[in-house]
Amino acid sequence: MSVAPEEWPSTPAWKSALSAVVPVAIVGLAWLGPPVVGLVLGVGALVVGPVLSIVGARRVLRENAGRRVPWWGEPPIRRRDRDLVQSAAGSCAAVAAVGLVRATGSWWFLLAAVAVFVPDVVLHARHNRAVRRENRVQ
Repeated sequence: MSVAPEEWPSTPAWKSALSAVVPVAIVGLAWLGPPVVGLVLGVGALVVGPVLSIVGARRVLRENAGRRVPWWGEPPIRRRDRDLVQSAAGSCAAVAAVGLVRATGSWWFLLAAVAVFVPDVVLHARHNRAVRRENRVQ
């Protein structure tokens, strides 16, 4: 039987720095490039972002099985100091919003960032509701 380690190794500092620089460059390209580039990057980020959001949320909820995860603050168990999957999902939200605003010219497309985080919120709510139901006294 294999058991997961109590604490996973944190992401190396160079990967964290790279995960901060690359999205800034992509946002700059989406904003300063032609509108077609903004549209392609925005739609691509709108497809990839929710997938990464789901992967990151499932990882956190799996680590906290049987425990409620608070809406604000850190979860009870967090085996990683920094998680690149969740960071990349946030970056995809920014790229989607900026790219679609650039392509369409409508500032309403800033709400595209919300669409990246909706699956995370839904999974979080389902997890907390399921944990609450399991802990009910019969």
